[in-house]
Amino acid sequence: MLEGFGEALADGEYHLPLTRVADPGPRFTPGEVPPGLRGSAQGIWTVWGGRRTGPVGQGWKIHVSARLERAQHVLDTVAGICFSEGVPFKHLSARLFFLFLHHKHAARAQSGKFCAVYPPDTATARRLLERLRDALDGEEGPYVLTDRRFRDSRTVHYRYGSFDGARSRLRADGTREGTVRDGSGREVADSRLPAFHLPDGITDPFVEREEEPHAGQILIRDYEVTGAVRLSNAGGAYRARDRRTGRTVFLKEARAHNGLVFDGTDARRRLRHEYGVLRALHAAAPGVAPEPLEHFTEWEHDFLVTEYVAGQPLTGWLSRSTPLARADRTAGSVAAYHEACRRLLAGLDASLERLHAAGYRFGDVSPGNILVTASGGIRLVDFEAASALSAAPSGMGTPGFTPPPGLRGSGTDPLLRDRYGASAVALALLAPCHEIAEHAPANLALLRRDLADVAPPRDLWR
Repeated sequence: MLEGFGEALADGEYHLPLTRVADPGPRFTPGEVPPGLRGSAQGIWTVWGGRRTGPVGQGWKIHVSARLERAQHVLDTVAGICFSEGVPFKHLSARLFFLFLHHKHAARAQSGKFCAVYPPDTATARRLLERLRDALDGEEGPYVLTDRRFRDSRTVHYRYGSFDGARSRLRADGTREGTVRDGSGREVADSRLPAFHLPDGITDPFVEREEEPHAGQILIRDYEVTGAVRLSNAGGAYRARDRRTGRTVFLKEARAHNGLVFDGTDARRRLRHEYGVLRALHAAAPGVAPEPLEHFTEWEHDFLVTEYVAGQPLTGWLSRSTPLARADRTAGSVAAYHEACRRLLAGLDASLERLHAAGYRFGDVSPGNILVTASGGIRLVDFEAASALSAAPSGMGTPGFTPPPGLRGSGTDPLLRDRYGASAVALALLAPCHEIAEHAPANLALLRRDLADVAPPRDLWR
């Protein structure tokens, strides 16, 4: 998860709790509420029925996931069952909070938990799991990575843990961590890693046979995963080996009904769009984008296989190469750096020109989507935001590298996003102060003073 992601959404100027956002969008609330019962706000959640955590504040928790377009129906179903059983539960309060918890940059361990139910004992948990499974038959939702699905349900999950922070302990750094008592009564950390986990001595009463944990190679179809490039709530990106040919490939995963962006599109829809763009570009301008090799669905996830482009992200190249932050810089080292920047930007311009000639825009020209190869060239990667010039541009983009709202509406230039992004990349190489300058223009005078003795060549300014 991006650090501070939630706090950055509430306000355009300051970090604030997400609950301080002016308009979180349409509210979720049960369609029928028993007389005299009122929900209470708890952060981004609405809590019903108070706290009934049992004698030890831990036990089997039930999480129900949902697709955004079916969230209200799922809530009505869960609420009706919980009200009838007298069991406390909570749910996300509004559309924005749902999008936040299921966003591509959200925490993987929390995603998918639209409703959380707190049964007081195992017998009640079993009865609720059965009722929810039957009532939500046919519904689908994201897989909750910390949990185990109940039988064949696509929405009902469960895990063993602390009830809403009822048990916790103070860490050495002053923060708190949730705890549970294991089967021997020892206080242990309540693991919230993105994988199902049981404390020692606790067994799962809802399965007939425990599955053996996976060991050894990870195989996805004909591809042996050899390393993770990155992991996100939308799915992983991996380096893999095609066992049929021995070729190293890039494998991109899209999780079902998850990895949302703020227009509501999920990771699978975006991956299928990216595959279509890559195929069109490979036919029209081979080499301008990674070669698409295959797209397939395995279990509930989509996978895109492309050529593996070796190189380092421009962000890493910049931090390792720039002399501007070094106290021992010389005129010679600065000139050599400027020459390297000139070569990289020329390569970026050439790639974008080929892309535009093929009838497409990249849509998110930013250092994280540019790889610097061993030979000093550049390759564009991650075509998730790419689109045909005849279509509206994607709403996705990297802050500081997409045109501000006022500029976006100033004309109909179909290449505006790419031209602005390329200029912002040039600025990042010379003085990465995009958003700082917007909020504190006076800092530009300080920057000009600091760079006066190492002014870059005029052709690098755009």
